[in-house]
Amino acid sequence: MLFYISIIMIEHLKELLDRKQDVFTLGLRQIFDSLGNPTVEAVVNYNYRASCPTGTSKSSFAVDSLEIQKAINNFYKIRQKFIGRMSQIEFDSLLRDNLDKLGSSITTAISLAFFSGSFSLKYTGETFPKLAGKVIGGGMHAQSKKTQIQEFLVIPSEPTIRECIKTNFKIWRDVGQMLRKISHVGMDYEGGWTADITDEGALNVITEVIEKKNYNVKIGIDAAASSWYDEKKRRYIYNGEKMSKNDLVKFFKSLVKRYNIFYLEDPFDERHFDAFAKLKRSLKGRLVIGDDLIATNPDRMREAIKKKSISGVIIKPNQIGTVTDAFTVMEMGEDANIVPVVSHRSAETCSATVSKMAMFSSIAKFGIAGIRIAKLNELVRLWDMCENPIMKEL
Repeated sequence: MLFYISIIMIEHLKELLDRKQDVFTLGLRQIFDSLGNPTVEAVVNYNYRASCPTGTSKSSFAVDSLEIQKAINNFYKIRQKFIGRMSQIEFDSLLRDNLDKLGSSITTAISLAFFSGSFSLKYTGETFPKLAGKVIGGGMHAQSKKTQIQEFLVIPSEPTIRECIKTNFKIWRDVGQMLRKISHVGMDYEGGWTADITDEGALNVITEVIEKKNYNVKIGIDAAASSWYDEKKRRYIYNGEKMSKNDLVKFFKSLVKRYNIFYLEDPFDERHFDAFAKLKRSLKGRLVIGDDLIATNPDRMREAIKKKSISGVIIKPNQIGTVTDAFTVMEMGEDANIVPVVSHRSAETCSATVSKMAMFSSIAKFGIAGIRIAKLNELVRLWDMCENPIMKEL
């Protein structure tokens, strides 16, 4: 049974977003993300910190960021606007009104820091998201031209958050060992293994590892297929071959059948709502996820709901610039039975506030290795703070 964000949880979320807190000090500093790019950290009331990650593959529908130091300078000219007693909704409304002066990196970091101050586990029902861990990387995240799918994922079905993390790491290590037997092995920005193998080769390795050790997991992929689309030719280019939208529908249906894939993210270009809808209709009981298609944008989400394009949606706060707007997209999906997936970015920071947002989602897509552990460990801390924590079902 697929888990959707419940009406009760929506009501609790609204209470949280309406909860007022005093902001008596707010500061920003330039820091660096995991790829060495400048980004920003926000600090609210000396205690609540958050920073903004960035992506290597970005939707053209995401809001824009500004040069970091310039945006920080702009903020200090208007900082006084954000001092006072207000709710997350009111605070984010001020940020939205000044988005053109601040850019999405600044507004996202400040909004997340405010959210960290107002968050309480009592609003979550003590239910925890499943974890989507990346084991192999391809596409724009890797050097091999053979591996065109960008992410190969596993989603464990374990009774606790610790067991989910352990299982993800075990599979990640086992896959790495198997890849070393057939190819030179590297690692991408997000901690996924890279190798000189085809997409089918990657899925064969993952499937063999799962079957050999009898892991209880679901398999997922993020095709990031906007990078496959040639606008001039009006065709997708896959393994050197030109493919129509219908060709890709058949291709993904074949992959799902052969490898029992449960989760398919961005299988088409970010403008092709119709192709998403066609694939979704043909794959019952599977998740067809929109990331670049939606860009955590309420207007794009409204279009996807109208056209019945997706059964799941990626939530990335920096695509839209505020926590409130990100949660708006999540809430919109409730009536349409669309599964929310809170996600990390390729160029990450040590900030783990997004883990608190993930408590309201069905799946947390946080990867596995390296700096990703900060968000996973935050979920462990939250689990230990609960009286009766449980994992959500998929």
